[in-house]
Amino acid sequence: MSQLNPFKVHSQNDYIQEVPFWSAYANGINTIEIDIFLKEGNLYVAHDTSAILLGRMLQTMYL
Repeated sequence: MSQLNPFKVHSQNDYIQEVPFWSAYANGINTIEIDIFLKEGNLYVAHDTSAILLGRMLQTMYL
């Protein structure tokens, strides 16, 4: 029986992709990493606090 992806593959900083989550999922990625920061009651997706952008929130990009 063949597997779709016999290797363990990790998507780091997935939110940088043009289509976050779904591109990784469609390609059989085993784990997806995103960095989140709480700012003014919202969870933002960014590599660090200086990279926070208004439209890049966990809720709108991943949920």
